[in-house]
Amino acid sequence: MKNISILIFVSVILFQCKEGNHEAKEILVNQEAKANKPEDPSNSLEEIEKQIIESPESPNGYTKRSYYYAKQGDFKRALEDISRALTITPNEPSLNFTKAELLFNQAGKTLNALLYDQSEIYLNNTIKLDSSYVDAYILKAKIYMGRKNAEEAIGNLSEAIRISPTLSEPYALKGFVYQRLGNKLLAQSSYQTALEMDATNYDANTGLGYIYYLDTNANGLIYFDAATLINPQAIEPIRNKGLLLKNLGRTEEAKTEFKNVLKIDSVFEEAYYNLGVCEIDSYNDDFEQKTKDSIVNNAIHYFQQAVDINPEYVQALYNLGYSYEFKGDKKTALEYYKKAVDIAPDYELVNEALRRF
Repeated sequence: MKNISILIFVSVILFQCKEGNHEAKEILVNQEAKANKPEDPSNSLEEIEKQIIESPESPNGYTKRSYYYAKQGDFKRALEDISRALTITPNEPSLNFTKAELLFNQAGKTLNALLYDQSEIYLNNTIKLDSSYVDAYILKAKIYMGRKNAEEAIGNLSEAIRISPTLSEPYALKGFVYQRLGNKLLAQSSYQTALEMDATNYDANTGLGYIYYLDTNANGLIYFDAATLINPQAIEPIRNKGLLLKNLGRTEEAKTEFKNVLKIDSVFEEAYYNLGVCEIDSYNDDFEQKTKDSIVNNAIHYFQQAVDINPEYVQALYNLGYSYEFKGDKKTALEYYKKAVDIAPDYELVNEALRRF
């Protein structure tokens, strides 16, 4: 059973050009304090709208209502209000930046790349009005990261660091850019610098853990644990910790981590797949037959769970086929192999398996 081919799911971390791009800044806020902080009555929608009625020519009410809507995830209304505020005071850097940030988040929510272009226009306005506005350079860098323009991303991050050399976020983002370029040394250095500036930087902890994961270095466990303490509901560090534990041969601990992933997201198919992988890794020819049968059946159960969630999960289909073939059930094995090859005709492991029939 040890020779079953296993393809482990490994993800690119930190930045994805979709909803949630801007969560790095949010993660830096102490989550518990944020949750327990009482709501300021003056920030209620009713009070804000009273302020707008009393001072319709002031940008303050519209700005506060924009923040209110943004907090609710209603970026459309938030943008309408910040645009009203900008009409009154068009040369205010913070309002230009806020509109850029809202457009950025709306782009992620709607997957509308044109909104990133509009966001960049307001970022350029922000920088023109205030060349030391560090958040504008960071957000521009994120836009260029989404476009996979490493040179422009690093240029903007370097400017942010020049303006504010003790700020953690630009170092962490630089780390990801270098990681994506395949330069592990510069990535590691950038992540470490980010953590020197702020040990609670989620992205830097996750990124540095991943660098160690690539080298199957147990030090990665420290950083994945730190990231989980910062954001307990984040799947990424828990999953990657599980993968690292599996690669370190600590299979039972790895299974615990993948089960922890499922406590957060019960339909995360890769977690079921990796639990199946862990079952296979625990197989030993010296075990009693009852134990060996139990391991194979558990693996089949987990691979089947993954396929039930994602019927086109080719690796899980292949491993189901191989597991059934190992059990001697060639008819069922052939069914799964055929499903796999229908989805991925060039998948050599499946074609090799089919040649045995």
